[in-house]
Amino acid sequence: MPETSFPSRSNRLILNIHKPVQTGFCFAQTLYNQAMKIDTYLKRFSNPAQRALINEGIETLEQLSSYTEKDLLRLHGFGKASLPIIHAILEENGLKLKQQ
Repeated sequence: MPETSFPSRSNRLILNIHKPVQTGFCFAQTLYNQAMKIDTYLKRFSNPAQRALINEGIETLEQLSSYTEKDLLRLHGFGKASLPIIHAILEENGLKLKQQ
């Protein structure tokens, strides 16, 4: 019969100490923060539109929602074809663009 080696009890305790533990609130907050990051949604846009948002420094959906359509269309590389995508992403997350 082949021998299997398991870590001793003391080694298992040491290994478990270094595992991060996430509580319910922290975990939920982490998920919320990840969902609100714009890089999660960038793959839906064309490459020029992606670069336009990145170069503008827009990192979260809240920041994106503070722009008007006109502001976004002024960005180099961001065109009218990207507007429906923006509206859909913001709507999925309960947000919308700033009114003009």
